[in-house]
Amino acid sequence: MESLNFSKYPSRTLPYLDIAKTHQISTQFLKEDGNYQDWVKIGPQETYEFPEIKGPACIRVLWLTISPSMYNIMKIMSYKDLRILRQIGFKIRYDGESRSSVKIPIGNFFGSTFGKYKHYCSKYLGTTSGGYHSFFPIPFRKSCKFLIKNYSTTETIKLFGHVEYQNLTNFPDNVGYFYAKFVQKSPKIGEPFEVLSVDGKGIYVGTNMGMRGSNLNIPLFFLEGNIDIHVDGEKSFIYTGTEDYFLSGWYFVTGEFHDNLHGCTIKSWKKGGIISAYRFHEPPIAFNNNFKIVAHHGERDEIRSNYQSVAYYYLERK
Repeated sequence: MESLNFSKYPSRTLPYLDIAKTHQISTQFLKEDGNYQDWVKIGPQETYEFPEIKGPACIRVLWLTISPSMYNIMKIMSYKDLRILRQIGFKIRYDGESRSSVKIPIGNFFGSTFGKYKHYCSKYLGTTSGGYHSFFPIPFRKSCKFLIKNYSTTETIKLFGHVEYQNLTNFPDNVGYFYAKFVQKSPKIGEPFEVLSVDGKGIYVGTNMGMRGSNLNIPLFFLEGNIDIHVDGEKSFIYTGTEDYFLSGWYFVTGEFHDNLHGCTIKSWKKGGIISAYRFHEPPIAFNNNFKIVAHHGERDEIRSNYQSVAYYYLERK
């Protein structure tokens, strides 16, 4: 079986025949009557735990879909405004720990900000025709467990899902653990929105960010704010506008799009303006001691706005 190689992930691919065998766990289970059921029911305030995966191993694919009981099939297929996306928590725990290394509303993790399901596909994440998928490699030494919690006090959901992974013969010292940090905040006037601040050695992969302005006279003016990245205590990257960081221009002038490494999945001029965008860095940004990324809202942080973001990164763990 292969060792994980982050510099050329995956280390073996088509047409090689000596790649590690892929395994799967899923929500399907055998009922007492001898029939299989594909989904699990998660009641209000309840948590479902996928079967624990033993390491060393690496998650290759994560796929989920959700059926809120209050919606009929046509409303589920339309997927316009499912507030349930903000009421379901997605967690990852490593190596038998009780603390979650990833703890995020499920919609935000997959890029559906503001509880809106939008069809898009990127290199690492996507929400496609009713499903949610992640291709982030998620390696671990001892064990990994995925948990889905229903924070709603009234709704019961049906969850369908599967996880595909490969066992590893060893866990190289230079491989990091996967993390994702969720932040939602209305930053104060004069202060930037902090997407991520973390200590340690690792790599920053990218972020998805939802932004909502409050200036009705100048919608989307919060995009005038730069995005700054600090690596090991130094301001190393300065992007000349928010949409510039997402590799676009002029307030995302031609509207919504999705590509492998960047995209704008929501754009609206209404009520001060709404933007949802993502970017993945290739190569990722490496840091040895600490890393920080902030987004300014307006040229001087003067635009009252609401932000929500998920930063994806890997950290060294001994």
